[in-house]
Amino acid sequence: MPPFEIAGGLGLALVRGISVAACLSALGVIVFRLALVPPALALADAPAALRWHRRWLRLLWASVAAALLAGALWLLLASGEMAGATGLGAMAAAVPIAVLHSRFGTVLVIRLALLAAVPFTIATRPRPFRLAIATALAVVATALQAMFGHAASVGGTLMHWLALSTMLHVLAAGVWLGQLPPLWSFLAEMPPTAASLALRRFSPLGVACVIVLAATASAQGWGLVGGVAGAVGTAYGWADLAKLSLFAALLAIAAINRFILMPKLTAAEPTAAQRGLHRSVMVETAVGLAIVLTAGVLASLPPGIGG
Repeated sequence: MPPFEIAGGLGLALVRGISVAACLSALGVIVFRLALVPPALALADAPAALRWHRRWLRLLWASVAAALLAGALWLLLASGEMAGATGLGAMAAAVPIAVLHSRFGTVLVIRLALLAAVPFTIATRPRPFRLAIATALAVVATALQAMFGHAASVGGTLMHWLALSTMLHVLAAGVWLGQLPPLWSFLAEMPPTAASLALRRFSPLGVACVIVLAATASAQGWGLVGGVAGAVGTAYGWADLAKLSLFAALLAIAAINRFILMPKLTAAEPTAAQRGLHRSVMVETAVGLAIVLTAGVLASLPPGIGG
């Protein structure tokens, strides 16, 4: 097998998933800092707040860097696939053609440019105005996911509904799952009172995102899986069932955090509860990443409705 033949299979799907996951992370990291953290930071001492701010900046830069690297590799592999190239040189030569003459290439470059601008917009001083601009850039970059994959290829009225559904789906995923890494970092650094306030502010936003994710996943499943026959009779259907199973596990973890561990932050042993939440959010993040990677595999498979 030529070394880059994997571009048309699992390798391309995983690179796509990593690119999307990093984009979601960038959005969630900014939303967490803009909407959830300011009141909670006021409950921490200055050294702890400064340490967390530095960790937050590193997380933002890491998310953007991962999105740019994975996005560039996605562009390289997909360009090679479109051109039928298997060697690195031939794949690289196909990139300008894909960027200039395909919607995929053009939109992906726009997304990468928007993401690259995010950390420079914030710099080292996360003022509300700068955070708002960075959030807008990340929102547009994330919403462009609707221009890729099945939503952009089915045609007709279904295309518009799927595009809107995909846009809402990825934005909700970014606002919920993308906030888990900075929340995990916050739980490691802040006192229980600050952690409790951040979690109370995160909880209703997370519930709203879960509702949007469930509704849009149902809409996409109805439009693409192809009923029971498509769910159990095609690779797309089995991948979608795997994604739904992971989503159910994610909801179970979130419920444990909300109804069992969170109340203990204001009980007799808040430090132990915070350690438990810290571990649980780490597991929740891992399951969320698995869901996004599975979605990358889904996007590379033909829909069950046409199977």
